[in-house]
Amino acid sequence: MTATVLDRILAERARSDGAKRAAEKRKREGEDITKNIRDSSRLTTGVLAAQGIHSLTDSRFGAPYMERQEVKAQKRLKSAAVKSMKRRRHFSAVISMRAKYGHESMHKFSACTADECASYLQYKKVDKDKGMPKSLDEKRIRCNNWIGRPSPIPSPTSSPCPSDNEDTRDISADAVAGLLGLASNALFEQDYDEEEDI
Repeated sequence: MTATVLDRILAERARSDGAKRAAEKRKREGEDITKNIRDSSRLTTGVLAAQGIHSLTDSRFGAPYMERQEVKAQKRLKSAAVKSMKRRRHFSAVISMRAKYGHESMHKFSACTADECASYLQYKKVDKDKGMPKSLDEKRIRCNNWIGRPSPIPSPTSSPCPSDNEDTRDISADAVAGLLGLASNALFEQDYDEEEDI
């Protein structure tokens, strides 16, 4: 009888200690669950089940999920801002090049520097293009090959998310005309008076 009672006491104590350890482990891992949900590359049911979350209404799921969405949105905005800044920089470089040498169909890039050719190539580049040339001669050849490509149409408004130090000037009619190799007044058949309702 004594041995049986001792066995029961020890078993109960082991269960109690195990429950305490499990509770402490869950407490410690609470922060890990949040981090794992937030940092997981793909949020699948397997990831949630591995963290002990079996319902989307679980309180441990909502907050890290919203943090994850916020981080993704910030990355998208930052990426869009960087792309927009690069587009404006290449656009400005091509305008400057055309103001300096005239339209490229006339000078064929013979006097252009490597940087000017690189900006022109980036300006005319499309998504499927791979690997830009390194040497000046190769850049000039590629530039001449791409003269016939359509120029990208610039946005008439500045980027929706510019940084404080970015140049956010709107693109003027003169700039657009310069890219098309025209005088700005050739874009319009007649001049309008400022007070006239167009």
